[in-house]
Amino acid sequence: MASCEELRNLTPLLERSKLCIEFSERTAEDVFQLLDDCPNTSPIDQLATFLQVLSVLAQDSQSKTLLPTALGQTKIDDAERAKIEKICDYLARNMAKPITLADLGRAFHASDSSIQRLFTDHFGESFSSYLKKLRLGHACSELQMTTKPIGLIAESVGYRNLSNFNRQFKQYKQLTPRKYRGQFKRGAS
Repeated sequence: MASCEELRNLTPLLERSKLCIEFSERTAEDVFQLLDDCPNTSPIDQLATFLQVLSVLAQDSQSKTLLPTALGQTKIDDAERAKIEKICDYLARNMAKPITLADLGRAFHASDSSIQRLFTDHFGESFSSYLKKLRLGHACSELQMTTKPIGLIAESVGYRNLSNFNRQFKQYKQLTPRKYRGQFKRGAS
């Protein structure tokens, strides 16, 4: 990239990618359109499409980073990192159950404020925000990959109230779960 003037404009995008970038819905649609027929094209056309995709991503002025610092560059020691990994694993395994900050404190022999500080320092968000994203992210995967009823998916990720799940999902993805799933059915056909 350093020797190719045209590619130097991608450097900020690649640096920001270390912080996990969430692109705007419009950009996602544009990229989807570019990639839709890519497997059926020649290798040189695929390379051209790849460069177009990078250009579209680099021009998204509405994109935002999701992490406060790059992975591996957080200011926590190995012991805290190991504790966070154990907590995250615990949350992933138990997301279907009601989980509170106090539950985590008891499970990991730490105060509520200590657990909350770990989440804030490591993820730049509260425990409850992290748990909500974890649950809704898993629901997104289930909606994309399975035909399970939405109510069953909601329950499997820890929502006992379907209307609350629908409301939070719509707030998270700007779509209802049904419409979100519909996007992937159309894309597959």
